[in-house]
Amino acid sequence: MAYVYNALKDLTLLHNGREHKFLKGRVTEVDDQVFTAPDVYRRNHPSNPQADAMLEARMNGGDFARMILNRHYLNLLDAGCWVGDEKPTDVQKQACALKAEAYKRKRIDEALQERSERRAGGKGLLALDEEIIEWMRELGITDELYNPAANEERLAKLMAEAIGNALANAQKPQPVATK
Repeated sequence: MAYVYNALKDLTLLHNGREHKFLKGRVTEVDDQVFTAPDVYRRNHPSNPQADAMLEARMNGGDFARMILNRHYLNLLDAGCWVGDEKPTDVQKQACALKAEAYKRKRIDEALQERSERRAGGKGLLALDEEIIEWMRELGITDELYNPAANEERLAKLMAEAIGNALANAQKPQPVATK
Protein backbone atom coordinates (compact mmCIF):
# COMPACT_ATOMS: atom_id res chain seq x y z
CA MET A 1 0.00 0.00 0.00
CA ALA A 2 1.14 3.53 -0.76
CA TYR A 3 -0.07 7.02 0.04
CA VAL A 4 -0.55 9.84 -2.45
CA TYR A 5 -0.87 13.51 -1.47
CA ASN A 6 -2.15 15.89 -4.12
CA ALA A 7 -1.76 19.68 -3.80
CA LEU A 8 -2.58 20.62 -7.41
CA LYS A 9 -6.25 19.98 -8.17
CA ASP A 10 -8.81 17.17 -8.01
CA LEU A 11 -7.52 14.47 -10.33
CA THR A 12 -9.36 11.53 -11.87
CA LEU A 13 -7.00 9.29 -13.79
CA LEU A 14 -8.05 6.23 -15.78
CA HIS A 15 -6.05 3.04 -15.92
CA ASN A 16 -7.27 -0.28 -17.25
CA GLY A 17 -10.85 1.02 -17.36
CA ARG A 18 -10.87 2.02 -13.67
CA GLU A 19 -11.00 5.51 -12.24
CA HIS A 20 -8.45 6.50 -9.64
CA LYS A 21 -9.34 9.71 -7.79
CA PHE A 22 -6.82 11.91 -6.03
CA LEU A 23 -8.55 14.82 -4.30
CA LYS A 24 -6.78 18.13 -3.74
CA GLY A 25 -5.36 18.55 -0.26
CA ARG A 26 -6.09 14.98 0.83
CA VAL A 27 -4.10 11.81 1.30
CA THR A 28 -5.30 8.89 -0.82
CA GLU A 29 -4.40 5.26 -0.16
CA VAL A 30 -3.39 3.23 -3.20
CA ASP A 31 -3.56 -0.54 -2.77
CA ASP A 32 -1.26 -3.02 -4.45
CA GLN A 33 -2.60 -3.82 -7.91
CA VAL A 34 -3.20 -7.19 -9.58
CA PHE A 35 -3.78 -7.30 -13.33
CA THR A 36 -5.13 -10.37 -15.08
CA ALA A 37 -5.65 -11.18 -18.73
CA PRO A 38 -6.36 -14.34 -20.72
CA ASP A 39 -3.25 -16.32 -21.63
CA VAL A 40 -3.94 -16.77 -25.31
CA TYR A 41 -0.82 -18.89 -25.91
CA ARG A 42 -1.69 -21.51 -23.27
CA ARG A 43 -5.39 -21.44 -24.18
CA ASN A 44 -4.64 -22.17 -27.84
CA HIS A 45 -1.63 -24.44 -27.38
CA PRO A 46 -1.94 -27.34 -29.88
CA SER A 47 -0.75 -30.17 -27.60
CA ASN A 48 -2.14 -29.09 -24.20
CA PRO A 49 -4.83 -26.37 -24.37
CA GLN A 50 -6.00 -24.95 -21.04
CA ALA A 51 -9.32 -23.17 -21.41
CA ASP A 52 -9.00 -21.24 -18.16
CA ALA A 53 -5.34 -20.11 -18.44
CA MET A 54 -4.77 -16.56 -17.19
CA LEU A 55 -1.77 -14.24 -16.98
CA GLU A 56 -1.31 -12.33 -13.76
CA ALA A 57 0.88 -9.32 -12.98
CA ARG A 58 1.33 -7.73 -9.57
CA MET A 59 2.46 -4.19 -8.87
CA ASN A 60 2.92 -2.53 -5.49
CA GLY A 61 0.86 0.58 -4.78
CA GLY A 62 3.76 3.02 -4.85
CA ASP A 63 4.99 1.92 -8.28
CA PHE A 64 1.45 1.94 -9.62
CA ALA A 65 0.78 5.47 -8.30
CA ARG A 66 4.04 6.76 -9.77
CA MET A 67 3.17 5.14 -13.10
CA ILE A 68 -0.27 6.73 -13.44
CA LEU A 69 0.89 10.12 -12.11
CA ASN A 70 3.73 10.28 -14.62
CA ARG A 71 1.65 10.98 -17.71
CA HIS A 72 3.00 11.17 -21.27
CA TYR A 73 2.53 14.92 -21.55
CA LEU A 74 2.69 15.85 -17.88
CA ASN A 75 4.52 14.50 -14.86
CA LEU A 76 2.11 15.19 -12.01
CA LEU A 77 4.82 14.25 -9.53
CA ASP A 78 6.58 17.51 -10.52
CA ALA A 79 3.29 19.43 -10.33
CA GLY A 80 2.48 18.99 -6.65
CA CYS A 81 1.79 15.28 -6.07
CA TRP A 82 3.71 13.13 -3.61
CA VAL A 83 3.91 9.32 -3.35
CA GLY A 84 5.29 7.41 -0.37
CA ASP A 85 4.98 4.32 1.80
CA GLU A 86 3.95 6.38 4.84
CA LYS A 87 1.58 9.32 5.20
CA PRO A 88 3.24 12.63 4.27
CA THR A 89 4.49 15.01 6.95
CA ASP A 90 3.51 18.66 7.10
CA VAL A 91 6.86 19.63 5.57
CA GLN A 92 6.25 17.31 2.60
CA LYS A 93 2.75 18.74 2.18
CA GLN A 94 4.17 22.29 2.15
CA ALA A 95 6.76 21.26 -0.44
CA CYS A 96 3.95 19.84 -2.60
CA ALA A 97 1.99 23.08 -2.24
CA LEU A 98 5.03 25.09 -3.40
CA LYS A 99 5.51 22.75 -6.37
CA ALA A 100 1.83 23.09 -7.28
CA GLU A 101 1.97 26.89 -7.10
CA ALA A 102 5.12 26.98 -9.25
CA TYR A 103 3.44 24.67 -11.77
CA LYS A 104 0.32 26.84 -11.88
CA ARG A 105 2.37 30.01 -12.40
CA LYS A 106 4.33 28.32 -15.19
CA ARG A 107 1.15 27.19 -16.97
CA ILE A 108 -0.40 30.68 -16.60
CA ASP A 109 2.76 32.28 -17.99
CA GLU A 110 2.77 29.89 -20.96
CA ALA A 111 -0.92 30.56 -21.69
CA LEU A 112 -0.51 34.35 -21.53
CA GLN A 113 2.61 34.18 -23.71
CA GLU A 114 0.76 32.04 -26.25
CA ARG A 115 -2.14 34.51 -26.31
CA SER A 116 0.32 37.39 -26.76
CA GLU A 117 1.93 35.62 -29.72
CA ARG A 118 -1.49 34.96 -31.24
CA ARG A 119 -2.43 38.63 -30.91
CA ALA A 120 0.77 39.51 -32.78
CA GLY A 121 -0.27 37.25 -35.67
CA GLY A 122 1.54 34.07 -34.68
CA LYS A 123 0.28 30.62 -33.88
CA GLY A 124 -1.38 29.86 -30.59
CA LEU A 125 -4.67 30.04 -28.73
CA LEU A 126 -6.39 33.33 -28.14
CA ALA A 127 -8.73 32.04 -25.42
CA LEU A 128 -7.51 30.65 -22.11
CA ASP A 129 -8.65 27.39 -20.53
CA GLU A 130 -11.11 27.60 -17.64
CA GLU A 131 -8.52 25.93 -15.42
CA ILE A 132 -5.96 28.66 -16.19
CA ILE A 133 -8.50 31.39 -15.45
CA GLU A 134 -9.38 29.72 -12.15
CA TRP A 135 -5.69 29.54 -11.20
CA MET A 136 -5.25 33.21 -12.13
CA ARG A 137 -8.03 34.14 -9.72
CA GLU A 138 -6.61 31.85 -7.03
CA LEU A 139 -3.11 33.36 -7.31
CA GLY A 140 -4.31 36.96 -7.84
CA ILE A 141 -2.77 37.33 -11.30
CA THR A 142 -4.31 40.20 -13.23
CA ASP A 143 -5.51 40.15 -16.80
CA GLU A 144 -7.60 42.77 -18.56
CA LEU A 145 -9.85 40.20 -20.20
CA TYR A 146 -10.08 37.08 -18.05
CA ASN A 147 -9.39 38.26 -14.50
CA PRO A 148 -10.46 41.92 -14.23
CA ALA A 149 -11.43 41.54 -10.55
CA ALA A 150 -7.75 41.76 -9.62
CA ASN A 151 -7.57 45.12 -11.44
CA GLU A 152 -10.18 46.80 -9.22
CA GLU A 153 -7.64 48.83 -7.23
CA ARG A 154 -5.91 50.01 -10.39
CA LEU A 155 -9.27 50.85 -11.94
CA ALA A 156 -10.30 52.80 -8.82
CA LYS A 157 -7.08 54.87 -9.00
CA LEU A 158 -7.62 55.57 -12.70
CA MET A 159 -11.24 56.60 -12.06
CA ALA A 160 -10.22 58.91 -9.19
CA GLU A 161 -7.56 60.50 -11.40
CA ALA A 162 -9.99 60.93 -14.30
CA ILE A 163 -12.64 62.49 -12.02
CA GLY A 164 -10.00 64.81 -10.51
CA ASN A 165 -8.87 65.89 -14.00
CA ALA A 166 -12.47 66.44 -15.09
CA LEU A 167 -13.21 68.58 -12.02
CA ALA A 168 -9.99 70.59 -12.49
CA ASN A 169 -10.83 71.21 -16.15
CA ALA A 170 -14.44 72.12 -15.31
CA GLN A 171 -13.31 74.86 -12.90
CA LYS A 172 -10.98 76.54 -15.42
CA PRO A 173 -12.51 79.38 -17.40
CA GLN A 174 -13.25 78.33 -20.93
CA PRO A 175 -12.08 80.58 -23.78
CA VAL A 176 -14.83 82.23 -25.72
CA ALA A 177 -14.92 81.35 -29.39
CA THR A 178 -14.77 84.24 -31.87
CA LYS A 179 -16.05 84.45 -35.37
